[in-house]
Amino acid sequence: MLTVGPEGVVSAIALPLLPQNKQKLRQAFPYELDESWVVELAHEHGWEEANRRYLQWHRERGRQEMTALMNILSVKPVPSPRIATELVALGYEVFLLPEGFEGRIERLDDNAIRISVAQCPVFDKLERSRWHGVTACPSWHHRQGWYDAIGIDTDDCMVAEEKWGDAACVAEVTFARP
Repeated sequence: MLTVGPEGVVSAIALPLLPQNKQKLRQAFPYELDESWVVELAHEHGWEEANRRYLQWHRERGRQEMTALMNILSVKPVPSPRIATELVALGYEVFLLPEGFEGRIERLDDNAIRISVAQCPVFDKLERSRWHGVTACPSWHHRQGWYDAIGIDTDDCMVAEEKWGDAACVAEVTFARP
């Protein structure tokens, strides 16, 4: 199991990331974002359009993040589904570990992982702002951008969601075998 928390991913990850490179990536892609444009867009074009563009923006941001991570690690093309799962774990460690995030990533198989997020600042922020929508949480879309950069066919299935009353958000991710 890969445990994800404020200390990072605790595992025998085969992809070493130097602390200075992690810091460089976090500076290039800060966690705290100015999302005021979304509210402005909603006032002009409605929440449906604002939500659509917000989720598109997150997918593109995820693609850019993973491309930068893979460049620093010199991992292109991604050689195997196992390395793809490790890239996703590192993506959580580098880009999605703000204060208060708690979760875990379990390896289900060489090409599959389960991501469980029990305490999510993104969800908490959305709840505080009262920005409710069918797909307002950007996590799934953000990961789709990572998968676009990784370049291996991926099945990402949400099996539980905190916004629907589950105790945690849980996604099962399977990368296609070559």
